[in-house]
Amino acid sequence: CTKGALQLQFPDSLQQACDAAGVSLHHLNSDQGDYFSPDILKSQIEGLSSVSVWFCGPSAFRANIQSTLEAIHFNTGHFHYDNFEMR
Repeated sequence: CTKGALQLQFPDSLQQACDAAGVSLHHLNSDQGDYFSPDILKSQIEGLSSVSVWFCGPSAFRANIQSTLEAIHFNTGHFHYDNFEMR
């Protein structure tokens, strides 16, 4: 999730790096009204039981993502995160 287009937030090589690693990148642009939700997750990812979710960001946002995953009965053992706080 970012505020703005993917190409304005990350280097052009990000998609290539994800493809090479076998990682599916899903970008949500809040400027276009895209926000993380159970419906977004279900519509963009098939077979939730076979995926892992990786997150790095503020702890409040991590807690929101984790509760969203729990609400759709996602195995939170497959949710990996690192917290940071902005000063």
